[in-house]
Amino acid sequence: MHGDILALLLVVGLGTYLLRCLPLVGLTRRRLSPGIEGWLRYVGPAVLGALIASGLLTPHHGLGFSAAGLGALLPTAAVARLTRNLPFATLVGVVAYGVLHAWLG
Repeated sequence: MHGDILALLLVVGLGTYLLRCLPLVGLTRRRLSPGIEGWLRYVGPAVLGALIASGLLTPHHGLGFSAAGLGALLPTAAVARLTRNLPFATLVGVVAYGVLHAWLG
């Protein structure tokens, strides 16, 4: 059983590595078309928005929002807007969420 799990982890790890490495190696000497570059510009913000939405939506209540998630969103957005410092805003969000989650349960 442990050998199967190890083999699975190695295959998944190799797949993850190839999915990240091959585009990097294959596209280093190529110039993408302006249309593709324009489209790729929206991928990062879309992924971040999806991560934020999935973090705010609670799986236990369907499409309900968690109070700790919504409460942490406000100071995080304020710090991000005022400082334009993503690591600091992330730290504020994590701390705010942790405190609110511990306080509200």
